[in-house]
Amino acid sequence: MAVYKVMNFAITQLAIKECIASHAIENQASERVIQKIGFHFEKEIPYECNGGDISTTGKLYKFVAK
Repeated sequence: MAVYKVMNFAITQLAIKECIASHAIENQASERVIQKIGFHFEKEIPYECNGGDISTTGKLYKFVAK
């Protein structure tokens, strides 16, 4: 998965210590990808899609480099 390479680059080359990701609660495919690469659920948040045309609930995730 390409996102593994992106995360590895961010950690090793850019020295990123933390990263956040969010998705609309209805988007289960994004949730699976976010969890699969090691992000951990933090909390539900307000979430806007389509340039603000759709307001829904989202999930916020955090990744902390070791």
